[in-house]
This record gives sequence, C-alpha cells and structure tokens, in this order.
Amino acid sequence: MGKITNTNWSGNVKDVNTGSSIYHTGMISTDIYNQQGDSGAPVLLYSYSNKTGDLLGISFGGYDKGNLSIINPLKTVLDGLGVIRY
Repeated sequence: MGKITNTNWSGNVKDVNTGSSIYHTGMISTDIYNQQGDSGAPVLLYSYSNKTGDLLGISFGGYDKGNLSIINPLKTVLDGLGVIRY
C-alpha cells in the first residue's frame, strides 16, 4: 500500500523503449514504485474505514531508483476517450 504524494504532479517521463522524455502535468504521484509491466493497470483508492475502493486512475509509470509512481487521473482518461461518467 502506498500513499498519494501529489494530486497535481508535473515532470518529465522517460520512455523505457525509446529513451525519449515527455513532459506531463496534472498527474497523481504516489510513494510506491510501479514495476515494468504495471502500466495500464487500474489503481484503487481504498478507504479502510468504509472498506470500499474507488478507481483513482490508470498506472502510467514510475521511477525505479526511488519510491515514485505516476498515475493518470480517471477523469483525464475518461475525457480523453470521450466517455461520460454518470
């Protein structure tokens, strides 16, 4: 289990396949590292008091030399796909 460290993270993300770096903004960062292959996985925000989980976003990337994972917020993903959430 990790903790959210920033709900408006901005920074460069390096593509492990091409080595190119792309600047991103408006992302969510956490203090736990994602492993290669985790990209695209759903990330849940779990409430211990209510014992419920809500979809926070989609795993995007991380930094393997520290505790950092980057998540695409759910609203950003849905907006990009043109999906309306009721």
